[in-house]
Amino acid sequence: MRRKRVAVGLLLIAVLVIGAGVVWRARSKSASSGAVNPYVPIPVRQGQLSTDIYATGNVQALKTTNVYAPKGGVVAETLVGQGDVVSAGEVLVRLEPNEADVQQAEADVRQKRENLAAATEKLAKIRGLHEKGAATASELRSAESDVAQAREALEISQLKLDKLVTRKGEGEVRAPVGGVVSTLNAVAGQSMASGAVAAVITEIADLVVRVTVDEYDVGTIQVGQPAEVTFDALGNQVFTGVVSFIGRIGQTRQGVVVYDVDIRLDDTFGRVLPGMSAEASIVANRVENALIVPNAALQSMGGRTFVMIYKSDGTVEMRPVTVGLSADSGTQIVEGVSLGEMVAVANPRAVPSSSRGSSWQNILNNLRGRTSQSQQRVVVTSPGVVSMPAAGVAAPAVPMTGGGPGGGPTFGR
Repeated sequence: MRRKRVAVGLLLIAVLVIGAGVVWRARSKSASSGAVNPYVPIPVRQGQLSTDIYATGNVQALKTTNVYAPKGGVVAETLVGQGDVVSAGEVLVRLEPNEADVQQAEADVRQKRENLAAATEKLAKIRGLHEKGAATASELRSAESDVAQAREALEISQLKLDKLVTRKGEGEVRAPVGGVVSTLNAVAGQSMASGAVAAVITEIADLVVRVTVDEYDVGTIQVGQPAEVTFDALGNQVFTGVVSFIGRIGQTRQGVVVYDVDIRLDDTFGRVLPGMSAEASIVANRVENALIVPNAALQSMGGRTFVMIYKSDGTVEMRPVTVGLSADSGTQIVEGVSLGEMVAVANPRAVPSSSRGSSWQNILNNLRGRTSQSQQRVVVTSPGVVSMPAAGVAAPAVPMTGGGPGGGPTFGR
């Protein structure tokens, strides 16, 4: 009976041991299959790289023309309205005579003409008396002055009459140039004096987009730089243009110093109008056919810039490079990489959420010879090049040469 109990106990122990082994192997297999590569390979691409300055503003006309009434009268009719497109020579307003003003001006001319006749007659008498010695030189000069003043007064009265519409057909106000009627001052039934501004025409053929750029960016903008502009009122249509003017006097708006920058559009397609709100993207720098890598693939150490190269055998190497233009979309590599190579960036899924912000630091710690959570090992493949195997790739145990801070590797000085 006792032997039977012992046998049963041994059998239970064996079952427990086998079960534990199966569970351990399953967990090990699951952990191995769930390993995430700490790097994401991204190919080096070739293309255009640019840095843009974004600004907002509105459409403004560089040239406006005042339309003056050639003669004074009463507005009989207005043939256009504010916002209408007009052509050069088109009649905008018609004036008719103001009878009261005309009668008064004509009476004044008649009076001044009579005054001149009387002064001329008096001068003739004084001159005859002066020749006979019966009038002094002072009296002669006074009579001559009276004639001059009377003649001048007549001329002024005649000019006033000439500036009035005295008959139909004289009161047409025409547009001197083509454009949009931005202001219309003429109102039917009201009087309008000669020389008054009847309307203002904005020449839509000469429009610019005026944007404001803050003092930190205006120094990078130059006349002639290309720009792209969109308008709230015109949907997603993109208009191209160039910077045509940069203001030299700053203005403080909401505590920020800004400068006016004008962009002249290549073509408005007849759709852009003064006053429209606009958003502009000014190309400050541009490089064509650049070799571009993600900014996340770069790291600076000791005054030098390095890029992580993802190799075909699954390892990554830290390679010194020379960089050019840098933008939000990537960085130009002038020297150090070739088209077709792959660069490595840290895989955020391979880093715990609490330490994702320092994933690059973890990689650098690995490269400096420290052991990471995944127990990766640093490999020196050639002078100045440091490699580290990716997940699941075995690396030979190659001793590191010292020289770096804290016993780390020396990166090709």
